[in-house]
Amino acid sequence: MRDHERNDKPHRCDQCPQTFNVEFNLTLHKCTHNGEDPTCPVCNKKFSRVASLKAHVMLHEKEEVIISAYTLFTDF
Repeated sequence: MRDHERNDKPHRCDQCPQTFNVEFNLTLHKCTHNGEDPTCPVCNKKFSRVASLKAHVMLHEKEEVIISAYTLFTDF
């Protein structure tokens, strides 16, 4: 069996049985245990729901891709 198949979710919560494939998702999950509002690591905006933060972070990632593509085509 390949290593990545054995370790599909190597990031484990130390307070419950949940496991995650991405460390950032574990960080978000931990907010459900400590009662803190999840916060965007890019702009520090706070959210009441983890799902809302995930959608928000994806906007930052999309924005970064657009900026990278723009830079690629304008740096001649």
